[in-house]
Amino acid sequence: MAAVVNRILTAPTVLNCRAGLTFGRRLACTPSSLSSESSHRLPSHQVRSFHRLIFKNPLQQQSQSTCVKSQVQFCRAWSSDSSVLEEDDVNVFYEGLVKRIESRDIQLIDVREAAELAEFGQITGSTHIPLGELVDSLRLPEDKFEMKYKSPRPKEAEDNIVFHCRSGVRSLNAVNLAKELGFTKARHFPGGWLQWAEKNNLPSA
Repeated sequence: MAAVVNRILTAPTVLNCRAGLTFGRRLACTPSSLSSESSHRLPSHQVRSFHRLIFKNPLQQQSQSTCVKSQVQFCRAWSSDSSVLEEDDVNVFYEGLVKRIESRDIQLIDVREAAELAEFGQITGSTHIPLGELVDSLRLPEDKFEMKYKSPRPKEAEDNIVFHCRSGVRSLNAVNLAKELGFTKARHFPGGWLQWAEKNNLPSA
């Protein structure tokens, strides 16, 4: 009995209704397979008792399945809207971006190409620096940077530098480039123009 229980406890993680959503493989066993593997070790009444412990009746199984399904749907609904997530060392999400813009606590740099801005628009207050010239621009002296981009040059220690692009790919590259240059607290808006346009009813494609 102890050997079989130990095997179940050390099996790969499964979806657990009480604990929430945990990813893993299902147990590769059935009542029949357990019976065949354990019956030669356990008396039949202990095997039947063990099966009742592990394999609940159909109503209990259905209830657990419904609970797990509801939690999966909840997790998917929550995770599908990244706008409500808190910012971290790399990301500033939509709600946080809006708050920073409203409080003017942001240096927002748009790394898309000029043609994209001309076609779709630009977030008010952002500075346009295409990704291809980002490294050279961040190496410019303050006066030359301000003359070229009409905004103050970001300082390496500042924590309000946020890059954005169309969908978060180029802006993440911009973060990595900036950090290599000493802008260690730079972050990006992963939703990019696509999410901004969706939230504000603007063209995006």
